[in-house]
Amino acid sequence: MLRKLVSLFLVSGIALLLIASVYPSSQVATVAQATQQSADVIVTQNPVQGKILTDSNGMSLYVFAKDKVGVSNCTDKCATTWPPFTVPDGVTPTGSGDVTATLGTIKRADGTNQITADGIPLYHFSKDTKPGDTNGQGVLGIWFLVDASGNAIVPPPATATPIPTPKPSNGGGYGGGGGMGGGRRKY
Repeated sequence: MLRKLVSLFLVSGIALLLIASVYPSSQVATVAQATQQSADVIVTQNPVQGKILTDSNGMSLYVFAKDKVGVSNCTDKCATTWPPFTVPDGVTPTGSGDVTATLGTIKRADGTNQITADGIPLYHFSKDTKPGDTNGQGVLGIWFLVDASGNAIVPPPATATPIPTPKPSNGGGYGGGGGMGGGRRKY
């Protein structure tokens, strides 16, 4: 068993040396840069909400109505339920070609770099468990999906169906009269 492990490590090391000798270091650096430059933010077609911003894995991104340009107001428990969409120091967020919002970062109070769309911080929702989930849309009336231009997708106000106003009674039905006359009508 030990011989097989040693052989495996030896073969792996030789393979790495061969790859390194075949590809110049400039190409290796280019591959690393290309990986780092992949889109962090993409536009995804949602069947209900239309075109929305998602991360490169298809997970929906949200904005918090209480945030301001350049400031996240979601910390502690809020940030557990609504994890900030972050990148490591020195990484500039990128977007697919159809993202028209300007992407950037802000430094959060905890020192992490949160991705922004037009300066507004972006978040995931902890109850979105798979790509395409939009369970956070409209939560508490302050959490919203984001369109390609960086705007919150705010649903229109609900239009209440008016309650029908009862029509005044004309005395029809059983008992010969409605209203407050005890069911008797004076002639």
